[in-house]
Amino acid sequence: MSRESEQKEWPAAVIRTPCPYCGFKTLDEEASFCSRCGKPLHTAALLVRRRERAEWLEHIQEIGTSPDAGRQPDAGELLHRMRADEREDWAEQEEEGSSASLSVPLHGERNEGKSGRPRRRMLPAYAKSVMADVKGTTLTPEERARRRRLWLLPALALLLGGASALGVLWYDNSVNHRVADWQKRAEREALAGRYTQAEQLLQQATKSRPESPGLLRDLDIVEQANRLDDQVKDAARLLESGRLKQAEGVLRQAQAAVANRQERLFDPVRSRIAAEGARILVKQVYLELEGLDTVTELADRLQRLRGLQDAGAVQLRQRILDLMVETGVKKADELLRTRDYSAAQAVVNEALEHAGAVEALKDMSLRITSEREKYERLEQERLDAARQIAYDEQLRNHTAAVALMNIEVSRDSSGQVLVSGEVESKATRGIHSVQLDYKLIDEEGRTVGGGTARTESGMTIEPGGKAKFQGVSSISGLEVTAVITKATWYVE
Repeated sequence: MSRESEQKEWPAAVIRTPCPYCGFKTLDEEASFCSRCGKPLHTAALLVRRRERAEWLEHIQEIGTSPDAGRQPDAGELLHRMRADEREDWAEQEEEGSSASLSVPLHGERNEGKSGRPRRRMLPAYAKSVMADVKGTTLTPEERARRRRLWLLPALALLLGGASALGVLWYDNSVNHRVADWQKRAEREALAGRYTQAEQLLQQATKSRPESPGLLRDLDIVEQANRLDDQVKDAARLLESGRLKQAEGVLRQAQAAVANRQERLFDPVRSRIAAEGARILVKQVYLELEGLDTVTELADRLQRLRGLQDAGAVQLRQRILDLMVETGVKKADELLRTRDYSAAQAVVNEALEHAGAVEALKDMSLRITSEREKYERLEQERLDAARQIAYDEQLRNHTAAVALMNIEVSRDSSGQVLVSGEVESKATRGIHSVQLDYKLIDEEGRTVGGGTARTESGMTIEPGGKAKFQGVSSISGLEVTAVITKATWYVE
């Protein structure tokens, strides 16, 4: 086979190596990095080419440094060596299952894969030049040295490129580790409520990764939480300075802003808002206590403080309970003076419901019961006495309302007997129309006549008052005396 035919069997094929990151296929068969994204081309074709380069360099060094380097190398011997090396390399690739790219056969030999189609191995450009030199020319020692120096430059470039890639990867990995560490620390600080420290850590992370959407989003959330935390601190300062209304307004704004946030890092802000709200409520209730004078009002303020566990709320609740006892006893005492026992007992019961079985309230309850029983007993006695008096008065008014005084019997000019006298009222009310029935008795004690004497018609006799009465009977010639047998009257 001639030199020209052998040279034609080494076509210059081009391998397009796809980038495993962006998919771009580079045209440079010696490229170690993608020309579009700059990532290293870790592909099977690149690894094959690197191995081939190492093999050819090894072959050239063996020829150049062999003991018989002084004589001219035989082309057939060199080709025989290259074929043997190629077969060994190909056998290794067959065992590893790797696929080969386009290649050129050596001296018409064809290597077939599992599919039955010939597979060719492509030799690098520097290997082709060596083959051409081996086949056609004889190199001097100076030329061999120069050739070795030419081979050294690509090897050095390859080493530098690999070192640069490793350096970039190492730096990128180091930055990623630092950023991840800053992010985790920022999360811990934010969940602990230290938003300023968390914000500083995330700002450091964004400087290293300024285009990371996750970091920018986390930084924005932490900044919002930090602003809300500052609002809560402003409300606390306003409360300390006595500006209760302004503090309440600022705290309500912060509470409205955090109401729709579901992130866990807002939990410390919610806790601080609740704590400051409790302090404001305690301050409000404390200021309102001065104007409260009923147990019901105090019970309402106590209900507003229910559930608060901070020290200020606990102390204020105890203060309200003491005021409830004091107010309940005072109010019950006032009601006792007016003998409103039911209202007094209601006040004490309400105070007992909230303050518990306090001795002062228990004593007041016993006092109310005792005074009520005493009052009811006296009242019953009074009622009984009044009923007796009323009965006696009624009996007197109906049975002994009049007393007779100065009863006289005389005769008028016509000889008729006149019975007259006075009536004194013993009734408790006015009486009128008093009528007295009498009988006339002679000297021998015989009843010889009778009649009726009356007071003046239409005259009312007031209690203790007196009125004259007079009666006329027709009996002649006898000395008689009058005896009142019956008295009737009308009570007003």
